[in-house]
Amino acid sequence: MNLTTHNHRNGEKLIPAYIQDEIKMAIAQSHALKRATSAREDILRTLRGKHGWSDETILSPDAKISITARKGETGLCVQTGNMGRFYADLLKLEYLYKEGMIQAAVYVLPEKRLAKQWGENIANFDRFTNELTIFSKIINTPMLVIAIPKI
Repeated sequence: MNLTTHNHRNGEKLIPAYIQDEIKMAIAQSHALKRATSAREDILRTLRGKHGWSDETILSPDAKISITARKGETGLCVQTGNMGRFYADLLKLEYLYKEGMIQAAVYVLPEKRLAKQWGENIANFDRFTNELTIFSKIINTPMLVIAIPKI
């Protein structure tokens, strides 16, 4: 399966190839892409169970703020929910990057057609990458964005 990606600030070069492959394979092998919740759970089950990705990574003990997972110096956000949540994810990733807790991040979300199938106002690859480009002077975290395709 050929997945659509977007490279932000050389994230593709900074994220080890094996990490990129693990995520892409988890997406490609998922059999639960018809619903947002099941897609997210299936992808994460594969990454955590087969590849050793962490559970949620807490940013601060003073707050219940977290990202989806982390492996080594790579953060991961899998967003299958509301459009407004991706701004919070960007802030969290930027914080972890500035604090030296990650060196780069992978952001996974559905392509536009799949997001529309899942529901209204679901975060999607097209809008996310467009806005990431607009805010490229502010969002410094090197990032690889991967679209979950509509099958």
